[in-house]
Amino acid sequence: MKLQNEPLVSITLPTYNRPDYLKLAIASAINQTYKNIEIIVSDNGSPESAQPIVDSFHDSRIRFHRYDPAVSMFDNHINGFKMATGKYVASLHDDDLWEKDFLEKMVPPLEENPNLILTFCNQWVIDEHGKINEERTFEYNHDIGRHKLKQQVYQPFMEVALKDLAIQPASSAVIRREAIDWNKIPVKVGPMWDVYLPYMLAKTGMGAYFIEEKLTLYRIHSESETGKYETLAHKMKRASSQMDCYSIILAEEIDEPSLSPEMLRYIEYRWQHASTSMGIALLKDSKVREARSYLFKSLTKRKPDIRTLAAFSISLMPHPSHHIREFILEHIVKAHD
Repeated sequence: MKLQNEPLVSITLPTYNRPDYLKLAIASAINQTYKNIEIIVSDNGSPESAQPIVDSFHDSRIRFHRYDPAVSMFDNHINGFKMATGKYVASLHDDDLWEKDFLEKMVPPLEENPNLILTFCNQWVIDEHGKINEERTFEYNHDIGRHKLKQQVYQPFMEVALKDLAIQPASSAVIRREAIDWNKIPVKVGPMWDVYLPYMLAKTGMGAYFIEEKLTLYRIHSESETGKYETLAHKMKRASSQMDCYSIILAEEIDEPSLSPEMLRYIEYRWQHASTSMGIALLKDSKVREARSYLFKSLTKRKPDIRTLAAFSISLMPHPSHHIREFILEHIVKAHD
């Protein structure tokens, strides 16, 4: 449905050192059939400034900001939302793309229903060359629970946001900008901001509208976080961010309860799972004492699972060989991951 009066939509486009993909992403935003937009490109200290790429489009709707020195990934993303002036905001990563009618189809439900805080949609998975991967698309949308969603309003949508992780604000959502205070997103959630933000939005009690159509293209490649080979350092960083995010949510639920008992138990489980993941990564890195500390916390947080018990048992072995430790971690612990 075409709107007669299009409200301004702010598109935040954080980037770092991906000039070729950035050109495609900006073109994807500019070529939207929905024309009343501003595009905020924030360059996080790329070795070569993205300014020439932005200038090459000769489009006054693009605003450019460069951080030098670089800031955290969290700040580069969230500051884009804070710089936005539109009625609605949408995030587009520098390596992702939108279908031309993404905004044209995502904005009208928000205009028609003031009780909606966001719209979200299905998405394609593409490779580094932009080719659609049907198999990975099916797996991805299935993994985040979108396969079971119908095109309708979800209100409340806490389970859709926190348990299924079906709402991906970094790539496939349009949000009512003034419905929340963007300054209240805790810095400590770091790269988990796209998990915390849907929780924050769901807490308002407003609704979310799901569009079944695949309107965005999510690129998985060697340089993307999803496509990277996960080293132990990556696993530890991810587990640490998850623990921080879920700890913050659990702390907030003490002061301002918004989760059902079932969802609260689920968040406790996610914290435990992340703590155990940290312990397992530390075990693989031969940091047994540190690993034992995380695994013990996992055991005492809630009812222990086989994965945690097995890993904790390994941490208590006097001098297990590297091969024995690896065998147990890969075959016993992984089986219950």
